Amino acid sequence: MGLSATYVVLGVAFLLAPAKMAGFVDITTATKTGLIELRAFYGGVELGLGAFLALAATRREWYVPALVAALMSFLGIAGARIYGISVEGVPGALVFLLLAFELGGVVAATWGLVQLKKGDETKADTLEDDIEALRQGSGRKPELSIPKPKPIEKTKPIIDRTIRLEK
Repeated sequence: MGLSATYVVLGVAFLLAPAKMAGFVDITTATKTGLIELRAFYGGVELGLGAFLALAATRREWYVPALVAALMSFLGIAGARIYGISVEGVPGALVFLLLAFELGGVVAATWGLVQLKKGDETKADTLEDDIEALRQGSGRKPELSIPKPKPIEKTKPIIDRTIRLEK
């Protein structure tokens, strides 16, 4: 919870008072501090989030958390960019191009979550159909594939922890 609070507090501070916050961290490409901050947040946060999303893509059980993280981050960036445009005025074309990518990320993450939800519903329907077919004895072979259990291996303790008491 503390990590989320840190991100939220800094996010709100940079959203509402970007020039003041930039002054605190000396954000300008003319100073070493500014370059370090740009690398840390524009480079580091995006690399870290990108690495998490790539890792999550290899683990089915991480799909939902990763898509929610992507959705929230793209919504936050796009929302802050839209707010910035409304406060600062119309910028150059690059800002709108970046906004288009961010909104595309919102759409892609939402689509992914919807597809996962549809897949879960389809699996649930298939399981219910299989159970009903078995109950009715329809002769229909269930599509459900249950993996065979793996054998249990016996292991020996590394250290014998029993203490023998002698009488």
